[in-house]
Amino acid sequence: MAPESWVPDIARAEAPGKVQTSAPGKLVLTGEYAVLDGAPAVSMAVDAQATVRLATAARYRLTAPGLLTSPVEFSPGDSTTLRWPGVDAATRRQLALFESIAAPLLARHDHAPFEAELDTRAFFSDGTKLGFGSSAALATSLAAALERYLNLPTQTPAERLAALLAQHRGVQGGRGSGIDLATALHGGVIEYTLDTTGATVRPVELPANIHWLCVWSGAATSTGDFLARLAAWRTAEPAAAGAQMASLADGARVAAAALTDGTRFLRAVRDYGAALDALGKAAGIDVVSRAHRRVAAIAAKHGAVYKPSGAGGGDVGIAFANDAEVLERLREALVAAGLHCPAVSLCREGLTIAESIAE
Repeated sequence: MAPESWVPDIARAEAPGKVQTSAPGKLVLTGEYAVLDGAPAVSMAVDAQATVRLATAARYRLTAPGLLTSPVEFSPGDSTTLRWPGVDAATRRQLALFESIAAPLLARHDHAPFEAELDTRAFFSDGTKLGFGSSAALATSLAAALERYLNLPTQTPAERLAALLAQHRGVQGGRGSGIDLATALHGGVIEYTLDTTGATVRPVELPANIHWLCVWSGAATSTGDFLARLAAWRTAEPAAAGAQMASLADGARVAAAALTDGTRFLRAVRDYGAALDALGKAAGIDVVSRAHRRVAAIAAKHGAVYKPSGAGGGDVGIAFANDAEVLERLREALVAAGLHCPAVSLCREGLTIAESIAE
C-alpha cells in the first residue's frame, strides 16, 4: 500500500505483518520560549525523516542505525519498563524514548513479537545531531507504528498529540511545549499555541516572497538543559523573568501576525531574535551564542536576517531574505567560512503510514 498522509480513520479489522511510518523534523521560525507562556509559535516541517519499521518475527529485536552500534533484544515488561537482557545502563538511557512509548502498549495488548528498526540518520551529519527535533519525530513515528501494528483504534490528531506530549515530557523531565511533535504530526508550516486546555494547531504559509536557509552553528546543545535553567531563573527572579517573557510573547504575537507580509515578517524575525538575545542575557542562558552571533554577522553583511531556531545555544539557525540570490550568496560565504548549510527543504506532509497486511 502506498504511503498515506495521516488522517483519522476507522480501526482496521486485521493487524499488519509489517508497518512503516515516517515523520519529519522541524525548524522553529518564531515563538521559542514564549510558546511556554501561551504565545503563538510558528514552526516548519523539514524533510529530514525519522522512520520506524516493524515486522513480525520470532523474537523482539531492535536496531537503530546511527544510535546503536549493534542490535539489541528486548521483551515486554510492565507498563513502564521493558526487559533488556544483556543491555548496559548507557544503552538503556539511549532507548528511554522507545521504552516510554512501547512499554505501556506492549504490556496491555496481545501481539506477535516483532523486529523494530528506528532510523534517524537524516538528523545527523558526521555523527553530530543537527537539532531538527529527531526525538519528537521518532516518538511520533514510533507511536503510530505501534498503534497500527497492535491494531488499535486510530487516534485523532489532538488525542495523539496529547498522548505524545505526556510521554515526551516524561523523558524530558516534564518540560517542553510539544511544538516539535505537532510539526511532525501535521507537516507544512503551522502556528502552535499551548494553554491549560491543551494545544491548538493551525496551518499557515510563509509569505510568498520569503526565502530561507538553514545553517548549522557548529555546536550541539541540550534543549532540556536550557529549559531547566530557564525554569530555575523564573523561580528565582519572577519579576525580571516576567518582564522578559512578556516582551518575548509580544514579539511572538507580532511575528505570527506578520505572516501575511514579507517585509513585516523579516522585521518581526529580526526583532524576535533580539528579544531572544535579551532573554538569554537576563537568564544567564547563552541562547544567542558566539556561534550564532558569527553567523548573524555574516548574514547581515549579505542583507539577510538570521536567528537561532529552537532553544539556541547551538544546533541550527535560520536565515531569511526576500531575494533567493541573497541567500545563495550567503550560503557561499558561510561555506567559505567553514560553516555547514544542511540541505533541507519544506516538508508538506506530516506523519505518513505504509503497511502490509499479514496473510
